[in-house]
Amino acid sequence: MKKILIIDDSAFQRKILSDIIIKKNIHIIEATNGSEGLKSIESENPDLVILDHNMPEMTGEELLNILSQKKNQIPVIMVTANIQDTTRNKAINLGVKGFLSKPIDEKDLLETIHKIIEI
Repeated sequence: MKKILIIDDSAFQRKILSDIIIKKNIHIIEATNGSEGLKSIESENPDLVILDHNMPEMTGEELLNILSQKKNQIPVIMVTANIQDTTRNKAINLGVKGFLSKPIDEKDLLETIHKIIEI
């Protein structure tokens, strides 16, 4: 069974994402910030990470920098309400495989996941 780690400080947003993904028989792991997410990446070795951009303690961008330095190969989808080109470009330069804007569209989310991992 595939595992997806959702890293988002909003419990509401994690629930929305989980409710969509769980329909595809995928195991969901949740983290409330980048620091917790980094620990989950190291302990759980998920198939995919869905990462919020703006979070306390460690932002999504800061986590991407750490993953890049560690040469981590787990694919990441960035989700954010910040749709500026600079944010998108930084995320892509740091290796994200997908970039989605909030509010999340179920079809777009599932298509993006499917492009990255077989579900």
